[in-house]
Amino acid sequence: MANWEEQFGIFLIPDVYRPRNPPTPNPPPDVWWEQSVRVDLQTINRTRVGSALLRAIKFHGMVVSILKATPGHCGGDSTFPIEDDLGTGDPKLQITMGPMIGYAPEQHELGNLCERTRHGGFGQIWIQGHEVLLHELVHAFRMVSFKRPANYSRTTKGFAFYDDPEELFAVLIQGIYASERKTPVRSSHTGHFPIDRQLDGSLEFYKTGTESFDLVRRFCTENPGFTREIACIETHFNPIRAYYFTPGAAKHMAQSNFAKARDQAEPLLHDGYHWLLNRFKN
Repeated sequence: MANWEEQFGIFLIPDVYRPRNPPTPNPPPDVWWEQSVRVDLQTINRTRVGSALLRAIKFHGMVVSILKATPGHCGGDSTFPIEDDLGTGDPKLQITMGPMIGYAPEQHELGNLCERTRHGGFGQIWIQGHEVLLHELVHAFRMVSFKRPANYSRTTKGFAFYDDPEELFAVLIQGIYASERKTPVRSSHTGHFPIDRQLDGSLEFYKTGTESFDLVRRFCTENPGFTREIACIETHFNPIRAYYFTPGAAKHMAQSNFAKARDQAEPLLHDGYHWLLNRFKN
């Protein structure tokens, strides 16, 4: 009998197959990890945003694998891109492997050392494990739809704290998901700070920077089926809905004085934030 998540083309890699360095002979299965990830996926699927995302992944027909992130390594959640020729060295034996997500649900529990040291304090919000997994699934979706480029530039101006367009798209869907669940919306890819009150709204988000409308338009143009379904979800924070239903107003917000001021201020704040972060680390 197939596991529940396999209906979406998502497969959980048993812990016994996780690469180890040094190798561990006959490691015991981690039943808790599999059950925890499955519960998180089911939590995601119970929302309209999450259900649309899982069905969008299924539509493209490529397997997405989830494996256990390296224990004890905080911040190990990540998505690895599609690969060809997995070390065979022979083009005739080329094998294509879909995206792989490394995920450690225990790291995101309140009280966990990783959660306390990585995201605690300074007004940051608690991002639950299923929210982190949804974020990584957005990256996987972009990969299986072949819309995530191999190389992309960093976001600048008002979006300096988002790091790059792919992180922006993932944080955007994560924010709509949070809004549907009536939990705080994340402000950027840097840290887990709540979004500025002046940006917390479907239209208000476009005041993030003058490039906001163009960035959202790129996402909606490249993934129209998925984003049109997301646009049908009525919730407080849904910039994709604003793009489709009130594009003129969204574009106007992107050219507001507030957006222009953020274009000037955010890169300076970004540099200062990371300078302080590195100073305290050292």
